[in-house]
Amino acid sequence: MAFADARFLPSGTYAIINVEYNRAVSFNKGFSASEVDYGCTISLLANKKWSIQGPPDVFADIGPDAEEEEDVASIKNPPKPHQWVIKRHSAEAQFYTIYSPTQPDLLWSLPNGDEGASLQLSADHDSRASFWKFKKLENVDGDPQAVCLFALITMT
Repeated sequence: MAFADARFLPSGTYAIINVEYNRAVSFNKGFSASEVDYGCTISLLANKKWSIQGPPDVFADIGPDAEEEEDVASIKNPPKPHQWVIKRHSAEAQFYTIYSPTQPDLLWSLPNGDEGASLQLSADHDSRASFWKFKKLENVDGDPQAVCLFALITMT
């Protein structure tokens, strides 16, 4: 299984896998944990930020006043999808952090490895629960969304 290690993650369909719990992100009931590789469409924008999309027209988002331990939201048909920073970790080329440029101190994190656990925001920049790996996925029957739900899943 090949994981991304590029400084600027190329656009594509990826399973986003939590390093601490080895679970992938899914768009099932919001962003949560699961045992299946769900593909998320990651789009690198001209400003070196990314949009993160699950099922058609559903995007990862946070509110303007998001706080620590708040869930990462899934928003259908936003007028302008939220832009995220996906930054390669300095200590490990395959590890990334994900955060909003409007709230750079709050990282995507998985508070536990339970099936269906919600993705939350965390200020703990040293926790492996805040590190993510990106596994490139191929389209399923021409549909990159056929494999994406935002839930976390166990990776073997």
